[in-house]
Amino acid sequence: MEEKKFSITGMSCAACSAHVEKAVGSVKGVEKVAVSLMSAAMRVSFDGAVTSPEEIIRAVEKAGYGASEMTKSAGIAASNAENAARLRRRLLLSAVFNLFLMYISMGHMLGAPLPDFLDPHGTGALFFALAQLLLTLPVIWLNRKYFTDGVSAMLRGGANMNSLIAVGSGSALLYGVYVFIKIAMAVGAGDAEAAHLLSMELYFESAATILTLVLLGKTLEAGAKKKTTAAIERLMQLRPDKARVVRNGVETEVDISELSVGDTVAVRSGETIPADGVIIDGNGSVDESALTGESLPVEKSGGDTVTGATVNQNGYFRLRVTHTEEDSALTAIIRLMEDAAASKAPAAKLADKVSGVFVPAVFGIALISAMVWLLLGEGFGFAVRVAVCVLVISCPCALGLATPVAVTVGCGRGAELGVLIKNGSALEHVGRISTVMLDKTGTVTEGRPAVVELRQAEGADMDGSELVRLAASAEALSEHPLARGICVYAEFLGIAAGNADNYSFTEGGGIVAYTEGRRVACGNSRLMTKEKAAGFSELLSGGGETVIYVAVDGVYCGAFVLSDRIRADSAEAIAELNKLKVNTVMLTGDSKETAEKIAKSAGITEYCAGLLPHDKERIISERLGGGGMVAMVGGGINDSPALARADVGIAIGAGTDVAIESADIVLTGNSLKGVPLAIRLSRATVRIIRQNLFWALFYNALCIPIAAGVLYKPFGLLLDPMLAALAMCFSSVFVVTNALRLFTFERKRRTQNIQPAQPTQNTQEIQKAQPTQNTQEIQEAQPTQETQQIEETQQIEETQPLQEAEQTQEIQSGKEIKAEMKREMLIDGMMCKHCSGRVEKALNSIEGVRATVDLEKNTAYITVTEGFGVDDKVLSDAVTDAGYDVISIK
Repeated sequence: MEEKKFSITGMSCAACSAHVEKAVGSVKGVEKVAVSLMSAAMRVSFDGAVTSPEEIIRAVEKAGYGASEMTKSAGIAASNAENAARLRRRLLLSAVFNLFLMYISMGHMLGAPLPDFLDPHGTGALFFALAQLLLTLPVIWLNRKYFTDGVSAMLRGGANMNSLIAVGSGSALLYGVYVFIKIAMAVGAGDAEAAHLLSMELYFESAATILTLVLLGKTLEAGAKKKTTAAIERLMQLRPDKARVVRNGVETEVDISELSVGDTVAVRSGETIPADGVIIDGNGSVDESALTGESLPVEKSGGDTVTGATVNQNGYFRLRVTHTEEDSALTAIIRLMEDAAASKAPAAKLADKVSGVFVPAVFGIALISAMVWLLLGEGFGFAVRVAVCVLVISCPCALGLATPVAVTVGCGRGAELGVLIKNGSALEHVGRISTVMLDKTGTVTEGRPAVVELRQAEGADMDGSELVRLAASAEALSEHPLARGICVYAEFLGIAAGNADNYSFTEGGGIVAYTEGRRVACGNSRLMTKEKAAGFSELLSGGGETVIYVAVDGVYCGAFVLSDRIRADSAEAIAELNKLKVNTVMLTGDSKETAEKIAKSAGITEYCAGLLPHDKERIISERLGGGGMVAMVGGGINDSPALARADVGIAIGAGTDVAIESADIVLTGNSLKGVPLAIRLSRATVRIIRQNLFWALFYNALCIPIAAGVLYKPFGLLLDPMLAALAMCFSSVFVVTNALRLFTFERKRRTQNIQPAQPTQNTQEIQKAQPTQNTQEIQEAQPTQETQQIEETQQIEETQPLQEAEQTQEIQSGKEIKAEMKREMLIDGMMCKHCSGRVEKALNSIEGVRATVDLEKNTAYITVTEGFGVDDKVLSDAVTDAGYDVISIK
């Protein structure tokens, strides 16, 4: 089954999009078709063996519209901007002619002077009518699209908004021409009084004003539509025009379209990064807020990836281009947002169904109204006026725009906040979630397990160094976070991993590989049982820890105990979900003890432990259909089936490409706080959609009877066609501007999506493993520095601006007490009391400094006495030299 996107031209209302859908849906081989009025785009799923894009285009053209296959990004923002400019030009010209027309036709009623030859009270009645006709014709020509499209649609049996306008304005024009002929005949017969009376029945001003006011509404609507794609426009504007390419050691400025994969690009302080790439030398502080919603800059250095369109705030580095402009992350995000804008939410189906029968029903009501008034004895002119009012006021634009504008603005606002929503269905469904399933590793936790203990098996004929070498050699072939933790541990100890082959993976168990001619199995207790490892006995961890057992040649040799810290904001995100009445369930393959401890720390009341990857999908399947929607949040390859199975799949931004592809929503920031944010955004968007649908339906239900004249007999009230056109155009504007309110979503809350900093050499940190009797031999062989574990810097929520140190000077007993500066230092990497002790010792060793460290808050509280030459850099260097990272000092 193939899927293609097409650009559609000529659509003006929801009836048009419904007609195109019907035409394409009838093509043999087409399985699914969705047409978006908002983006003038169509997405078609079809069997390539049965039909082709050419056949689909012919079906659209046969229906009276234009179509072309999209080969690149839909360009919604550019298309809306161009359309708005074109409409403004037409409106200006139409308004000029209409202004003169209104002056001639109605000015004399207000006492405005007219030349004698245009005086309808005298002999100028014929010229009075002719002048109006000549001023009306340019307005008709400027807006001929309403007539050509509307009439052709009627001839094809697919009447639309343009059909209503064409018939309404055309009827007024033709009736005016009919009256003009009668005036000419009266003047020819010398009957000036009859000519004067007939000149008051001209409807030329109505015909022209209807078109001008409809055009005004369309212009305002187009301007509002342009705002709905503001997020896409801002992303497009992030792209720099030039890049500084390094060739033969010389920096040369070139257009970014000339960049190729493998080029070396230099980026200076304050410059926008021109392309996705990997830093090969230098370092910088990169602002990624435009793409991730994270306000704090991320430190980058050699080996780190950077994304095009982000800004290097400080530093200088060179990068190797890995993706060109067309394949960049920014382009992928823009296309995703345009796809979301072009998609339909389930609520749009109601509007489509109504629009399909709405226009024919309006024609029927207009005809019946005219006939009723003729039967009641009113004149032909009166009946025409009523019919024109009904046709003009009933335009279904508001109904067709009610849903797509809200979806477009909602998806755009989500992207600004770091929540990429792939389609309108996901945006609507996520607000109805009652249960969120959370993967543990990399979702609730940081996903960077570190070895905290090595336990050798009693009586094992193998020393610790050899055990680490063999395990690291086997695990080097795996991409699992636990495997990486063991490899990092070996790297620090200076133990080089060997080559391994015949690698095999046991689902939910672990890995087996051969290295140095020996069979090495690393995994959980299930794998050890499967391997029938001699001497194996399961270890009990303290909870919150994961144990990886190692067997060599069928003999159990020892185990690595790894710990994975909970994300700094996981508990806060879970608390927000609880406030939203959303149940949370944690899914993990770890032991019950580990799952229980992590769930308790994060505030999760329900968890399922010891799961295999397919178990997650099974659990979600069991929850589906239980009265409420189920979401799955994850990022690993093994989460992909569960993400696809859930009603809404949500992928963490740092997850694998497979997981992101399977998800409906992608959190660009590595934070669970994006989940409650997405739910709140969905609920706000659905609320706007319901308001718009109510307004559109209520407006027509109220205005059509009034236009038909139901208030004329009891109250003498009859709607003027010009007022009908004005009411119609502002109904559409109201719907669009109401949707624009979503741009204010979360402005006051200032919810920040938290994204951990990318790993850099400058911020890598070494954490001492817990000493045990079994690891003593390894520790004696270590370098003199403390045993440490490499770990990425954990970024925190937005901090308040740095405050000036409070300084006080007092005189007590005639002795001056020197001013003191108070400092709070946020430190990353401390995992135990040994760590906090080392930091405290390092700070207190500085003369003039007193410091205490709070391990739970990862904060050092520092008092610096004036006069000792101690500044923030001295404090920061002391902590960095001790092997930890300073996040901020305030």
